[in-house]
Amino acid sequence: MAITVCKNCGNQFSGKYCNACGAKIYAEKDKSLGNILHEALHFFTHLDNNFFKTIRVIFRHPGQLSITYCNGNRSKYYKPFSLFFIGVLLYLLFPFLPGLNMSFNANLLNFQ
Repeated sequence: MAITVCKNCGNQFSGKYCNACGAKIYAEKDKSLGNILHEALHFFTHLDNNFFKTIRVIFRHPGQLSITYCNGNRSKYYKPFSLFFIGVLLYLLFPFLPGLNMSFNANLLNFQ
């Protein structure tokens, strides 16, 4: 196997997971539709502590999560696909902002 350098901790190792921090090395098959559907199923059945850390980073340092995630440092944050579905689910179940949920006729009246 090839030696890989972990983008999270800088450790050199071989295999799919870093033996120092546990980060997974993503391959092209991890970006497939089947894997995305598997992650969606995983979202509905699991929630870990990284969720709250990710929410805190999103609101305190906008853009930092995207930069860090694109640089390969993924293990300390909640998965973005799952986070998106949580947001959609909360939006649909609890419409907090009535302006976002206005009827079509109410929107037409606002433009006249």
